[in-house]
Amino acid sequence: MSNKRKKLILMPGAHNSPPARFRIKQFISAFKTLDYNVKLVVPFPDRVDNFPSGYAFMNKITNARLRQLLRVASTWWKLRSVKNGDVVVSNRDIVPELKVIWFEKKIKAKGAKLIFDFDDAIFVGPRGKKLEKIFPIADYLVAGNNYLLNYAKTQNKRSTLIPTVVDTDFYTQKDFDKPNDKVIVGWSGSASTNKVCLPIVKDAIEELSSKMDFTFLVISNENPNLDWNVKDIQFKQWTPDTEVEGIQMIDIGLMPLNDNEFEKGKCGLKAVQYMAVGTPAIVSPVGVNEKIVSHGVDGYHVNNYAEWAEHIGTLVQDGTKRKQMGLAARLKVEEQYSLKRAFVKWQEVLNNL
Repeated sequence: MSNKRKKLILMPGAHNSPPARFRIKQFISAFKTLDYNVKLVVPFPDRVDNFPSGYAFMNKITNARLRQLLRVASTWWKLRSVKNGDVVVSNRDIVPELKVIWFEKKIKAKGAKLIFDFDDAIFVGPRGKKLEKIFPIADYLVAGNNYLLNYAKTQNKRSTLIPTVVDTDFYTQKDFDKPNDKVIVGWSGSASTNKVCLPIVKDAIEELSSKMDFTFLVISNENPNLDWNVKDIQFKQWTPDTEVEGIQMIDIGLMPLNDNEFEKGKCGLKAVQYMAVGTPAIVSPVGVNEKIVSHGVDGYHVNNYAEWAEHIGTLVQDGTKRKQMGLAARLKVEEQYSLKRAFVKWQEVLNNL
């Protein structure tokens, strides 16, 4: 398209959540190279109930219904200028807590194109009934992995796969020769997920700590204050600015998951982040993890406590294998899970519109 008056409206739903940053916001600079006027639209309070910095005083509003009304009103205001020929890329449904799909229908009624992007199994549970009304009217469905794509295709033939990726110019390969006092086994994730995921590796980490000398590092937005029988547990506060620095500290990255329908929809961001900096990933082979990590090549698949202990222990003790796997991991991300590769697919979607 050559008409600059046509807008590409990007709606991540939140400011700093992983879907916002990795599915939408990191592509802004690349999208600006196309023949669109690119506009970022984030309702406030956003999907995770935060106001932007300029409106921080509004956090004093505690009434849930009033905050919901503010979100609806700000969404309407920000979308009022949508017109024929524009393209709206929405990461998930625009106002998730509402059962109605008024905004999605309004976008279509104005003659704009709607691309619905999703990276979780959000259709599992009662919300699925609402999504079954949105998926068929979207001009394109963009799914983060094959499990999600298979479902998308049952709702809309115009569906495609774009995995969750990282910017490999930002996620740079760490210095393998930089001396460390001890090997660092690490996990990075949100406060909500550490309550579910970390217990999966607790027994293995405790057993190995009684036999080997290593640091277990947790990177999160909140300290889980683990009461584990482990000699050296450390916590690093997550921030967007120190995210890569924290990931680069880890020598062995862990991504434990429970095997259920919702977890199968996960897009493996933790594994991709570890691998992008040259860290082998040890993962539960649930959903897309089985594809992202090649067992024995750039990481390991583990299915039980004994396998967690075995493969973590192997990499703690073998620095040569860690480096070999780390280099293979970095190469895979460059070839399959980089922003540059994903942007080519986004261009194909826009061209097909």
